[in-house]
Amino acid sequence: MIALPTALALVSTLFLSEGPGGGKVLPVTAGYFGETLVHPGLYVGTERSLAMGFGVEYGVGGYVHYRYQSALFASVAMSWRLTTAVGYTFSLAVGIGYLHAFRSGGPTYTVHDSGQAEETTDWGSPSFMPSFKLGLLGWDFRTRAGLPWRVSADAIAFGQYPINDFMMPHAALLVSATYFWSIEP
Repeated sequence: MIALPTALALVSTLFLSEGPGGGKVLPVTAGYFGETLVHPGLYVGTERSLAMGFGVEYGVGGYVHYRYQSALFASVAMSWRLTTAVGYTFSLAVGIGYLHAFRSGGPTYTVHDSGQAEETTDWGSPSFMPSFKLGLLGWDFRTRAGLPWRVSADAIAFGQYPINDFMMPHAALLVSATYFWSIEP
């Protein structure tokens, strides 16, 4: 019984932001996350506004790179967003995350010392995921239209470490919409 109030207090502390009218809002973001347009994926997240355009973004997602890997990730990023008087937004974010990649494109085999190959289950590979996001195309409808929406298209560079003891760079596109859910009147 005590878990529900604790969970609500945690959500309130981590995710609720100050809305334009002084009430609390919960920003919920959903969108397309893909390594360019040929490796599709999804993203769901939220954010917490701090001060002077700075904030913290939390997200989970995944993508499919056909015949190479499928991956799921969870990330957190420190962000900065500039919103103009007409609603145009520009943003930057630097983050870290956990990426779990699974091989795709066929069965996985293990070769024993005797030289025999045996088909095995791929439980995936854990990876460190540093990231950088540049948001050049964004529009916040709260500024002029009073609608609780923001849309954006962001370029993302992220790393996957380790891949054969090296960092593998990735480029991704995030096209998303954020709905600012009013919690208090």
